[in-house]
Amino acid sequence: MKIQSFLKAIFISLLILPLFAGRNISHAAASASLALSPSSSSVTNGQTFDVAITLNTGGANTSGTDISLRFDKDKLNIVDIRNGTIYDQYVGKNINNTTGIATISGLASSADSLFTGTGTFATITFRAVGSGTAAVTFNHTPGNKNDTNVANFDTQEEALASVTNGSYTVGGSSTTTNTTTTTGTTNLPVTANVLPLILLTFASVALVGGGFFIYRSFHHDDTFPPQG
Repeated sequence: MKIQSFLKAIFISLLILPLFAGRNISHAAASASLALSPSSSSVTNGQTFDVAITLNTGGANTSGTDISLRFDKDKLNIVDIRNGTIYDQYVGKNINNTTGIATISGLASSADSLFTGTGTFATITFRAVGSGTAAVTFNHTPGNKNDTNVANFDTQEEALASVTNGSYTVGGSSTTTNTTTTTGTTNLPVTANVLPLILLTFASVALVGGGFFIYRSFHHDDTFPPQG
């Protein structure tokens, strides 16, 4: 009788888990923001300078962030993108100075490593290669999960509400030859896979634990002689 009750409890739990996974726990409006800091500066040709990507989650528990940036390849090259510390995993870093596009994604590997608050997502090192004003912009269209976005763990929805782009003035004559740097592969969105992975981990633990207790229950019953 105890085994039947336990099996029933496990069965009901496995039925309820997908319902919680698919429902919106909160319907709060997206309020996270991404910004380039500094958003403007003046540099000389050939100079390298750093620009931080700052994430403010707006109170949301975020499970990951995808960044897709477009920059003026005739005036700026990206030397490197350094990971921040707000997530425990960074993947998909891609720098292409020929097309003027760069991508990087940060992920929370478990519910214990979600990020809430304000912090530096990554830091980009640029090199000035041509005179003039160079724009650096986030590729972001609301509702599009294949560009820049921030994943809200609680609602499974887009948390990103606004972005602050950058504009950098390069002075002096062009003396630096453009360099092509391509690392990794562009494969957005990465954040869309984070929540299902975390939930799958929970479900796997529940199944393994349930199977262990069921085995122990049957094994325990077999140790007693028949009654009557």
